Amino acid sequence: DMNPVAQELLPQTQIGDPLEKIEETLPEIIKQFRDKDSLSAEIALENPIRYLDLRISPVVDARQQALGRLVVWRDITQLKLLQLELNELATRDMLTHAYNRRHFEALARAEWTRSVRFNHSLALVLLDIDYFKHVNDTLGHQTGDLVLAEFAKLCAQAKRDQDLFARWGGEEFIFLLPETKGAQAFLFAERLGKLISETPIKGKDKLVNITCSLGVTSSNTAEDSLEAMFQRADHALYEAKNAGRNRAILWESKIKEMPTP
Repeated sequence: DMNPVAQELLPQTQIGDPLEKIEETLPEIIKQFRDKDSLSAEIALENPIRYLDLRISPVVDARQQALGRLVVWRDITQLKLLQLELNELATRDMLTHAYNRRHFEALARAEWTRSVRFNHSLALVLLDIDYFKHVNDTLGHQTGDLVLAEFAKLCAQAKRDQDLFARWGGEEFIFLLPETKGAQAFLFAERLGKLISETPIKGKDKLVNITCSLGVTSSNTAEDSLEAMFQRADHALYEAKNAGRNRAILWESKIKEMPTP
């Protein structure tokens, strides 16, 4: 009898069928390797999602003359799904599904290196939900969690594919915007702040209206550093809160000196 994986992948075949007939029933993604004498690869199938470990090796006689090929595939779907789940746990914040801080910092450093190498601009937007403690204290932590999750969803929908977005900590979130100058990042921050303020969030029992404060900075010089950008964004956010919240402040690296802590 054929094993269960082979029966599922080749439902119209049985042991004893000519090789040509079996090859015609193979999934298209496997057919592309029909001329390979040697191969080791992982293959993803759709509808339903399946992951296979495909191995092709030559079969030779005692004189090392080719007799044919041995094609073996192994169903590794459960293992692959577990790996994907573990990767999600390692890189994502579980409440908001945004990147966690550690993973964001690793990606940001790689993007910083690229921007310096090619002399491209780069921007950061650090944002904080205004008076979030009041939401937790008056509406409860369950509603607070819903607000965080929906806030993150709005932010993720506003970003471009190449932008990085993460939960920085608590009610603070952060964007890294490649190929973006300070003025462009500031406009993005203003639009995002307006979107947040005009979009009621569904809490546990009622709609919740929130606003956010945003600190913006950019860099296009190798003399700068990612750590300095983080610090400038933090100072800009602090200034936005001091100025009344629900606003964005741009802190340019060569326009303002860093304040003394």
